[in-house]
Amino acid sequence: MKISRFVPLMGALSILAMTADANSAAEPNRSAPSVHLVTSPVDGAPGSLRQMVSVAAPGDVITFAGPMTVNLGSPIIVGVDNLTIEACYPDVTVNALGLFPGIELSAVTGCHIRGLRMEGFNPAIGLTTGAHDNHIGGPAPCDVVEIYSGGLGVALSDPGTVRNKFVQVQVHHNMYEGIYLRHGASENFFGDGTPSGA
Repeated sequence: MKISRFVPLMGALSILAMTADANSAAEPNRSAPSVHLVTSPVDGAPGSLRQMVSVAAPGDVITFAGPMTVNLGSPIIVGVDNLTIEACYPDVTVNALGLFPGIELSAVTGCHIRGLRMEGFNPAIGLTTGAHDNHIGGPAPCDVVEIYSGGLGVALSDPGTVRNKFVQVQVHHNMYEGIYLRHGASENFFGDGTPSGA
C-alpha cells in the first residue's frame, strides 16, 4: 500500500519539476549582455552614442548601424566595466566640436574600444582613476583606432591606471604628445611588437 501511494506522488513531483523548468526557461536571462545600436550621429539624441553609453550595463556591446560621423559637444565618460564600443575602421568618425576629452575610461576594467577614427580631441582617449586591463584597438584590420588633429592623443594618469593594452592605435598631427603617461600610470602595453600592431 505504501509503495502504491509513493509512485503516484513521485509522478506528481516530476510533473511539477518539469513545469518549473519550463517556466524558468521562458523567463529572459537577465544577466545576458545586450547589444546597443547607434543609429543617430546627433550627440545626445535618441539612438546616439552618448545615449547608448548612458544605458549600457557591464558586459554590453555598443556598435553602429552604418558609416557615420558623430560630433560630440562634451566628453563621453564610460563608467561600467567590460563595455565594448566597436566599429569597423574607417566607417565611424567621432569628432569634437571643441578641444576637450573624447572618450574617458574612469575607474573601469575590461573595456574595449576598437575601429573608431577620432578627430579634434584633447585627449581623444583618456584613462584615469585606476582604469586597468582595458583594450584600445586590436589585431584585426577593422580594429584600428586612429586619432587625428587634436591635442593629446592618448592620456593615462593615476598610479592605479595599469595593464591597459593599445594595439593598432595610430596618432597623427596632434598638437601635443601622441601618448602621455603621468601621475604614476605604469605597466601599460603599446603595440604587439610588429609594424602593423604598433
